[in-house]
Amino acid sequence: MELITDNLPLSYADILQKILSEGDKVSPRGKLTYEISPFLIRSTNPRKRFFAHPFRDANPIFPLAELLWFFQARDDLEMIRHYNARMAEYVNPFNNRFNGAYGPRLFNYMGQLDQISAVYSRLKADRDTRRAIAVIYNPMKDHVDSLIDVPCNIILHFMIRKDKLNLTVYVRSQDTLRGFCYDSVSEDAVIALSDRQVRVRDLFNEYESHKEGELNVVHTPDLTCLSVSQTSKTAQTIEAAVSKIIEHDVDKEMYEIETESGRRVIVTKDHSMLKKQGSAFVAAKPSELKIGDELPCL
Repeated sequence: MELITDNLPLSYADILQKILSEGDKVSPRGKLTYEISPFLIRSTNPRKRFFAHPFRDANPIFPLAELLWFFQARDDLEMIRHYNARMAEYVNPFNNRFNGAYGPRLFNYMGQLDQISAVYSRLKADRDTRRAIAVIYNPMKDHVDSLIDVPCNIILHFMIRKDKLNLTVYVRSQDTLRGFCYDSVSEDAVIALSDRQVRVRDLFNEYESHKEGELNVVHTPDLTCLSVSQTSKTAQTIEAAVSKIIEHDVDKEMYEIETESGRRVIVTKDHSMLKKQGSAFVAAKPSELKIGDELPCL
């Protein structure tokens, strides 16, 4: 069965009705379930992904927090339960961590592979590839009957077709009532972020550069990036235009900065960083940073 929609939240009631009216009754692990298999749901507009449907009182903040939790490769309860207390029902009581957390499996699979970076590299090398795959399910860990947290999304398959990035998510089990409104947000956000990912070095090959003194400069009138915008009271992430990109040789002391989640950046000693101070972000040199400072990571 297939459902095609350009507005997934508005189609939610139709999906539920379809399952209730046409689903087969099965009882995995002794729990009565209405099931349609296979059920292909095709979202043609991943930007329309946030649920505000009267039939489903969804938490609008949780899917964003969960997405950040994924991208930080975290499997702990501390952060995520602040946004959804029910997550504690699925945590391993012996170590207070989630056995099936997607983040570590996508960004540090078996402690060895960042699968999302590998997918990006493969798509960059071959736009027509059918091998850009990230695997979440791990038979070595997940074939244990006593586990209460087994990944529902098991494979992510990325393909570029007709100049658009497509993502097919293979799901072993989807709780349409509880989890669907959150899973659809995070998976669509992955494709939106991946589709717009680009390395700065690649821009010097895609755009024409010119000299401004000793600098190599590229003007990018059609390029945007995530940025931090702040007022006297608030700071928020915005999409901002990139005016130009500058490349130049340096002979200065370099600093490598690593975040708690493992992200790294190398900058010169006089590069301006942002760190949180009170409710705002202030400029700071790398030498002025210390362990425990909070930095915006986009």
